[in-house]
Amino acid sequence: TEQSDLDFVKSLTLGDVRGKAIVFWGNEFGNNENSVTDKNYLFQRNNDSGTRSGSSLQSFYDGSLNKKSSKTYLEKAIPTYVEKYRQSEGGLFVMQMQLTDPIAIIGPKFYEGTHDKNATSFISTLEGKDYFDCVNIIMRDFVGARKCKQIISLNIAKGTLKNGVENDFATMCA
Repeated sequence: TEQSDLDFVKSLTLGDVRGKAIVFWGNEFGNNENSVTDKNYLFQRNNDSGTRSGSSLQSFYDGSLNKKSSKTYLEKAIPTYVEKYRQSEGGLFVMQMQLTDPIAIIGPKFYEGTHDKNATSFISTLEGKDYFDCVNIIMRDFVGARKCKQIISLNIAKGTLKNGVENDFATMCA
Protein backbone atom coordinates (compact mmCIF):
# COMPACT_ATOMS: atom_id res chain seq x y z
CA THR A 1 0.00 0.00 0.00
CA GLU A 2 1.08 3.57 -0.52
CA GLN A 3 -0.52 4.63 2.77
CA SER A 4 1.39 4.95 6.00
CA ASP A 5 0.96 2.06 8.44
CA LEU A 6 -1.26 4.24 10.60
CA ASP A 7 -3.50 5.35 7.72
CA PHE A 8 -3.71 1.79 6.41
CA VAL A 9 -4.74 0.35 9.78
CA LYS A 10 -7.23 3.18 10.32
CA SER A 11 -8.87 2.32 6.99
CA LEU A 12 -9.32 -1.40 7.74
CA THR A 13 -12.72 -2.88 8.37
CA LEU A 14 -13.30 -6.07 10.30
CA GLY A 15 -14.11 -7.71 6.97
CA ASP A 16 -10.69 -6.69 5.65
CA VAL A 17 -8.87 -8.46 8.47
CA ARG A 18 -11.17 -11.43 9.10
CA GLY A 19 -9.14 -14.61 8.73
CA LYS A 20 -5.83 -12.77 8.40
CA ALA A 21 -2.91 -12.08 10.70
CA ILE A 22 -1.52 -8.59 11.21
CA VAL A 23 1.97 -8.53 12.71
CA PHE A 24 2.87 -5.60 14.94
CA TRP A 25 6.53 -4.99 15.70
CA GLY A 26 7.30 -3.69 19.19
CA ASN A 27 10.74 -2.24 18.54
CA GLU A 28 11.10 1.11 16.85
CA PHE A 29 11.68 0.86 13.12
CA GLY A 30 15.10 2.15 12.22
CA ASN A 31 17.90 2.13 9.71
CA ASN A 32 20.20 -0.43 11.24
CA GLU A 33 21.20 -3.96 10.34
CA ASN A 34 18.02 -5.30 11.95
CA SER A 35 15.79 -2.79 10.18
CA VAL A 36 12.30 -3.90 9.34
CA THR A 37 11.32 -0.75 7.45
CA ASP A 38 11.34 -2.62 4.15
CA LYS A 39 8.99 -5.33 5.45
CA ASN A 40 5.54 -4.31 4.23
CA TYR A 41 3.88 -6.99 6.34
CA LEU A 42 4.99 -5.50 9.66
CA PHE A 43 3.24 -2.67 11.46
CA GLN A 44 4.71 -0.58 14.25
CA ARG A 45 3.34 -0.83 17.79
CA ASN A 46 3.64 2.22 19.99
CA ASN A 47 5.86 1.99 23.03
CA ASP A 48 4.31 1.46 26.47
CA SER A 49 4.14 5.18 27.24
CA GLY A 50 2.67 6.11 23.86
CA THR A 51 5.40 8.49 22.71
CA ARG A 52 6.36 6.87 19.38
CA SER A 53 4.83 8.61 16.35
CA GLY A 54 3.38 6.82 13.35
CA SER A 55 2.39 3.73 15.34
CA SER A 56 -0.72 1.86 14.27
CA LEU A 57 -1.26 -0.09 17.52
CA GLN A 58 -1.67 1.67 20.85
CA SER A 59 -1.11 -0.67 23.80
CA PHE A 60 -0.19 1.34 26.87
CA TYR A 61 1.47 -0.02 29.98
CA ASP A 62 2.50 1.71 33.18
CA GLY A 63 3.81 -0.73 35.76
CA SER A 64 2.88 1.61 38.60
CA LEU A 65 -0.78 1.30 37.48
CA ASN A 66 -0.81 -2.34 36.38
CA LYS A 67 0.61 -3.46 39.73
CA LYS A 68 -2.33 -1.97 41.66
CA SER A 69 -5.31 -3.88 43.02
CA SER A 70 -8.05 -4.83 40.59
CA LYS A 71 -10.39 -2.08 41.74
CA THR A 72 -7.71 0.61 41.60
CA TYR A 73 -6.52 -0.61 38.19
CA LEU A 74 -10.01 -0.33 36.71
CA GLU A 75 -10.63 3.07 38.32
CA LYS A 76 -7.24 4.62 37.50
CA ALA A 77 -5.41 2.75 34.72
CA ILE A 78 -8.24 2.23 32.24
CA PRO A 79 -9.28 5.92 32.17
CA THR A 80 -5.60 6.89 31.88
CA TYR A 81 -5.06 4.53 28.95
CA VAL A 82 -8.29 5.62 27.24
CA GLU A 83 -7.20 9.25 27.52
CA LYS A 84 -3.76 8.39 26.13
CA TYR A 85 -5.47 6.71 23.18
CA ARG A 86 -7.69 9.72 22.58
CA GLN A 87 -4.58 11.92 22.53
CA SER A 88 -2.72 9.52 20.23
CA GLU A 89 -2.68 9.45 16.44
CA GLY A 90 -5.22 6.62 16.56
CA GLY A 91 -5.05 3.16 15.07
CA LEU A 92 -5.99 0.07 17.03
CA PHE A 93 -6.39 0.40 20.80
CA VAL A 94 -5.59 -2.52 23.07
CA MET A 95 -7.47 -2.30 26.35
CA GLN A 96 -5.21 -4.37 28.56
CA MET A 97 -7.05 -6.15 31.34
CA GLN A 98 -4.12 -7.91 32.98
CA LEU A 99 -2.61 -7.07 36.31
CA THR A 100 1.14 -7.28 36.84
CA ASP A 101 2.61 -9.21 39.75
CA PRO A 102 4.24 -6.44 41.84
CA ILE A 103 6.80 -8.80 43.36
CA ALA A 104 7.32 -11.05 40.32
CA ILE A 105 6.95 -14.36 42.14
CA ILE A 106 3.24 -15.05 42.51
CA GLY A 107 2.35 -15.01 38.83
CA PRO A 108 -0.47 -14.05 36.50
CA LYS A 109 -2.87 -16.87 37.37
CA PHE A 110 -3.20 -15.68 40.96
CA TYR A 111 -3.67 -12.06 39.92
CA GLU A 112 -6.25 -12.98 37.31
CA GLY A 113 -8.11 -14.76 40.11
CA THR A 114 -8.23 -11.52 42.09
CA HIS A 115 -9.25 -9.52 39.02
CA ASP A 116 -11.53 -11.75 36.93
CA LYS A 117 -14.86 -10.87 38.57
CA ASN A 118 -14.15 -7.13 38.56
CA ALA A 119 -12.77 -7.13 35.00
CA THR A 120 -15.71 -9.17 33.70
CA SER A 121 -18.15 -6.81 35.38
CA PHE A 122 -16.29 -3.78 34.00
CA ILE A 123 -16.24 -5.17 30.46
CA SER A 124 -19.99 -5.82 30.65
CA THR A 125 -20.48 -2.05 31.11
CA LEU A 126 -18.31 -0.97 28.17
CA GLU A 127 -21.25 -0.62 25.78
CA GLY A 128 -22.55 2.28 27.86
CA LYS A 129 -19.22 4.09 28.14
CA ASP A 130 -18.46 7.21 26.11
CA TYR A 131 -15.28 5.53 24.86
CA PHE A 132 -16.89 2.28 23.65
CA ASP A 133 -16.10 3.21 20.05
CA CYS A 134 -12.37 3.50 20.91
CA VAL A 135 -12.03 -0.08 22.12
CA ASN A 136 -10.79 -2.43 19.39
CA ILE A 137 -9.00 -5.17 21.30
CA ILE A 138 -9.46 -6.40 24.87
CA MET A 139 -6.56 -8.40 26.22
CA ARG A 140 -7.30 -10.89 29.02
CA ASP A 141 -5.42 -13.77 30.60
CA PHE A 142 -6.66 -17.37 30.70
CA VAL A 143 -9.38 -16.98 28.09
CA GLY A 144 -12.16 -19.55 28.10
CA ALA A 145 -15.72 -19.86 26.86
CA ARG A 146 -17.17 -17.28 29.28
CA LYS A 147 -14.68 -14.58 28.29
CA CYS A 148 -15.13 -15.37 24.59
CA LYS A 149 -18.90 -15.11 24.97
CA GLN A 150 -18.49 -11.69 26.54
CA ILE A 151 -16.29 -10.46 23.68
CA ILE A 152 -18.75 -11.80 21.10
CA SER A 153 -21.51 -9.87 22.89
CA LEU A 154 -19.43 -6.69 22.58
CA ASN A 155 -18.91 -7.36 18.87
CA ILE A 156 -22.67 -7.78 18.47
CA ALA A 157 -23.17 -4.42 20.21
CA LYS A 158 -20.57 -2.78 17.95
CA GLY A 159 -22.07 -4.33 14.82
CA THR A 160 -18.79 -5.89 13.75
CA LEU A 161 -19.96 -9.43 13.04
CA LYS A 162 -19.99 -10.87 9.55
CA ASN A 163 -23.38 -10.37 7.90
CA GLY A 164 -25.75 -13.25 8.42
CA VAL A 165 -24.27 -14.62 11.65
CA GLU A 166 -25.66 -12.09 14.13
CA ASN A 167 -28.61 -14.26 15.15
CA ASP A 168 -26.44 -17.38 15.55
CA PHE A 169 -24.01 -15.54 17.82
CA ALA A 170 -26.80 -13.80 19.74
CA THR A 171 -28.35 -17.21 20.44
CA MET A 172 -25.00 -18.61 21.62
CA CYS A 173 -24.52 -15.63 23.94
CA ALA A 174 -28.04 -15.69 25.41
